[in-house]
Amino acid sequence: MKTDLVDSECAHRLYPRSAVADPAEARRQLRSGAFAGLRSSVRGVAEYAGRARGTEAGAALGAGFLNALEGLDVELLRASRSQEPLGEGTRSKFEACSAALTALIGAVPEEELEAARRVLQVARNSAEGDNNADLNQTEVDKLKQLL
Repeated sequence: MKTDLVDSECAHRLYPRSAVADPAEARRQLRSGAFAGLRSSVRGVAEYAGRARGTEAGAALGAGFLNALEGLDVELLRASRSQEPLGEGTRSKFEACSAALTALIGAVPEEELEAARRVLQVARNSAEGDNNADLNQTEVDKLKQLL
């Protein structure tokens, strides 16, 4: 399933529980760790999706996500400055981000997503010290070609 790439950590980072208690910290989290390069990564995925499909749809979907993310960021900034509790507006901004990211990922061909999942799994296994991670030489060669 394509939306497997949008895991619970991603959703948690876009709208963490801490956002309710500290919107400024939530904004900081959207710019750190795995999300530090989010904006440029989304642009890259959008460009790739557009080329793979031969349409401008990827660029539009990427722009849609970036606009939704900006809306969430502005909402968090407003809340942090006013020190008001987050309301339903923030939740709807989060849901718009999530839906836009899901739509963008849906524009990437399934076989390419499978390759990306495999690369991520190898990277995770490598980070955990399991370099053998049930890969045969053919799979290793395929991953090297992708990189």
